Amino acid sequence: MVHGKARVRCYTRAVTVGPECFPTIVEPASRLKASSLLIDGEAVICRQDGLSDFHALRSRRRDHQAMLFAFGL
Repeated sequence: MVHGKARVRCYTRAVTVGPECFPTIVEPASRLKASSLLIDGEAVICRQDGLSDFHALRSRRRDHQAMLFAFGL
């Protein structure tokens, strides 16, 4: 997907997923001023108590917002 002028692709371990799945990650990433960049990390949805909710992430429920825990650039 082309978002603004930047092209952002999201990958899981098994497949490429559309950037519409994680707009709260894709939109800020598309504004980075880099001609090429690979960010390795984990998309996470946290519950109110701060713990990650894997089920919410897998079901891609729209009432939650995913964030990226980046650990490699």
